[in-house]
Amino acid sequence: MVDINNNSGMYSDFNALNDLKVESKNATAPTLKKVAKQFEAIFMQMILKNMRSSNELMSGDLFKSSQTDMYNEMYDKQMAMNMTSGLGDKIAEFLQNNNHGPVKTLEQSDLGTPAVSDAKGLNPLMQMMKQGINKVKAFTSQEDFLDALTPLAKKAAKNLGTDHRLLLAQTALETNWGKDIIAHNNGRSSNNLFGIKSTKAWEGESVVTRTHEYVEGQKTAQYSPFRSYRSLDESFNDYVTLLTKSSRYQKLEHTSSPEEFAKELQSAGYSTDPKYADKLINIMSRLPE
Repeated sequence: MVDINNNSGMYSDFNALNDLKVESKNATAPTLKKVAKQFEAIFMQMILKNMRSSNELMSGDLFKSSQTDMYNEMYDKQMAMNMTSGLGDKIAEFLQNNNHGPVKTLEQSDLGTPAVSDAKGLNPLMQMMKQGINKVKAFTSQEDFLDALTPLAKKAAKNLGTDHRLLLAQTALETNWGKDIIAHNNGRSSNNLFGIKSTKAWEGESVVTRTHEYVEGQKTAQYSPFRSYRSLDESFNDYVTLLTKSSRYQKLEHTSSPEEFAKELQSAGYSTDPKYADKLINIMSRLPE
């Protein structure tokens, strides 16, 4: 039997899943929180595992081996433990209000679906977990959006050597004009304006949400971790750092127009959307000088 009161235990131990269901059946409120936390970590780990599999499918991995697989699994477990999505509190509340019924039906096979196209027929707990992914509406209109972000866009564009309207177009595309900014489950905004995902190099906070990727030309719904910032200004600053420090985007420095900048962004792999550059250029053309 797994000791859920032992903080040194790995929250992502799949072998403990059945024990968790037994423990949660007659658990007190404090114990339920510990059980919910472990379910949360398992869910996060499955998201990371599926995201890694999707990335390998799209890009391939010439250096893949049993050693790298082991390292990646260890990294994913640690990241799952560190990511703070707030989902555990929602799970605990759900279990208390529903007499723990859904826990009996939660199987590892259910947890294997989060990074695949939306699946029907999920048990109530899994449905609740999927509904816990939030967006926040930070602006009431396109005018408010442009008024607030134009100064930040001009500052960032100056450092990148491009038109600030292109950056505004990108934030508009990534956030639906500030109406769908990724948020934590407690409603706190991630302030992520450019859709930048978390990587091994990211040392800040992360938040998981549903996104769409194009895999072999097919649009597929997935769950991925994204970076979270303390402010909108910090989001712009990180975007500039990403494009100026990463070797992937070194050709951007030599672009002569915002249209070329947008096309090079897509060529460098910023987005898997095959029409990403065209969408940016179209939005930019409709923005005021």
